[in-house]
Amino acid sequence: MTAMKTYVAATAYTLLAASLRYVAAVSGVHCVPSSVPGGYSGMNSPVNRYPVCTMRATKKSAAAQKALNTEHAVAHDICTYLSTQLSHNQSGGRQGPMSRLHRIASPSDLSQWKKSETCQDLQAFVAAVGTACNGITTAQRQADFEARTDAQPQTDGVRAIARIVDQLKQLRALCDTHPPRVDADRRFGNPAFREWHDAMVARAAQATESILPTSMAAHAGELAAYWQGSFGDRTRIDYGTGHELSFVALLYCLGKLGVLTTSESADIGLVAFDAYLQLTRHLQTAYNLEPAGSHGAWGLDDYCFLPFLFGAGQLMAGAGDANEVTVKAVVTDDRVAEMRGGEWLYVDAVKFVQSVKTGGRLGETSPMLCDIAYGVSGWDKVFTGMKRMWAAEVLGKLPIMQHFVFGKILPFDKS
Repeated sequence: MTAMKTYVAATAYTLLAASLRYVAAVSGVHCVPSSVPGGYSGMNSPVNRYPVCTMRATKKSAAAQKALNTEHAVAHDICTYLSTQLSHNQSGGRQGPMSRLHRIASPSDLSQWKKSETCQDLQAFVAAVGTACNGITTAQRQADFEARTDAQPQTDGVRAIARIVDQLKQLRALCDTHPPRVDADRRFGNPAFREWHDAMVARAAQATESILPTSMAAHAGELAAYWQGSFGDRTRIDYGTGHELSFVALLYCLGKLGVLTTSESADIGLVAFDAYLQLTRHLQTAYNLEPAGSHGAWGLDDYCFLPFLFGAGQLMAGAGDANEVTVKAVVTDDRVAEMRGGEWLYVDAVKFVQSVKTGGRLGETSPMLCDIAYGVSGWDKVFTGMKRMWAAEVLGKLPIMQHFVFGKILPFDKS
């Protein structure tokens, strides 16, 4: 099987080189891959590596760039097809996680994506979750959810969220099985994360099968792709908002399938997502994950975005003021962070940023948070701004969306 994987990778690269030579012949542009592919390993497969392989040209012009963008997309489709066939053969014809497709490879693809129905639906889904959290503390909703898990019979939605939380707990336990290496002398990225990631990938199909009702088990392969993409990159040992988006896509798909309904919207944000958030924070600190595409000091957080969006949703419509959690107090009053972090996601997110960015005051390490605190008058406006910012900075960014995969439940047809 290893030989077959190597053959697929080599064949993909041969076809890529041949098509590049064709572009050179018809456009007068000499094109070469910016990097030579290495071995094949799990999510570090052709379907994940080659689509993001950038091209460089010796002659820069609009025509040259257009040719390169076209070639990029062609090379991507070749590698996706080969990897899909390999996955299909390995699984005996069953659809596996690798059969999902990357569809966004150029600025024109991204422009189409932003206008697509699926992109609008994702924004509406996230907005609905944030709105449903209004006025409900995190601790309150989790206690309420625990009581509902004890009730019989359970709905498919409650059962699915309970199993998501359970699977996340199991992944947390894997960190103890694969502890960080104490001899890893590097600024970012403890190599033990790769061992943890391999163990997570090995459990992915089983995890998504457990989340779905038995009658929907056929969708486990598609959901497994989003599950695997939710916890950081094995090769780069990093984590960012693209991985967070993958987890949101998993929840969105469960909603599209009818497993989750609007009655579970607050549970999605304050139970399932919070459990995911706690795990990813542990991964970040335990394995010293590098921020993927971080805006550094000018971003909200080096790793994530949605705690601020869902958290603003909790506090809008007067809920924050009624609980003495004003936009300004979250940043200026240390007592709010200490006493209310377990109640409100936004407060907890600011508290976490302060705990990991110890190189100076919050105004120096995270000036955007201070700009919001001093420049925005209420949580309703913060929530509206966060929705727009998430759409622009996550769904609207090519470096993020070129890694995103689409399938039958979450489609994007460029034609």
